Amino acid sequence: MIWDWEAEWIKENMERVQKYNEYIDAHAKDIVNYVNECFSKDKKKMKQDILKMIHSMLMQFVNTEKISLNQTIHIFLEKEYKEDNISTFEFGESEYILCTYGDELNNRISQYVYNEMKKLIKKYLEDHLKESIADYNFKELENESCGFDTILGDSVVIKFDCYDFIFEFVGIDDRQTLDKIK
Repeated sequence: MIWDWEAEWIKENMERVQKYNEYIDAHAKDIVNYVNECFSKDKKKMKQDILKMIHSMLMQFVNTEKISLNQTIHIFLEKEYKEDNISTFEFGESEYILCTYGDELNNRISQYVYNEMKKLIKKYLEDHLKESIADYNFKELENESCGFDTILGDSVVIKFDCYDFIFEFVGIDDRQTLDKIK
């Protein structure tokens, strides 16, 4: 008889993923509380990370006169931009509004907080199951688990689909001017 190591490896990994999935389902409330607690504790780091996101958006305008750094964060985020990322300060009759810098920031923040939530879920599982979870197993768990959606929907993370909420949560004053962001 020939040993099918690949089939055995797949079976073992799927059993692990199933175990993790069952653990998430059984402890979803505790994981939500853990995620919320960690997000509350990490406000300072999150604030710095979000300001870095805004700063990186501004870097495309270094040494140009396309935007004024004397405007507030709020005004910058609500300005429209064209497909070529040129800031438009005036509405022209023929200009097509693609989206705002705020929309771009919302996309970045949503991805950021989701990734942070995933890290916390993985850490929670590893700490409570007392084992290291391989990245490929965790990715498979993410793809197959409804628990991630439950945790996302019940935690503070769901509120961060709009930059206004996370600004309030971490303490970013959108009335500060762009030249103060570093």
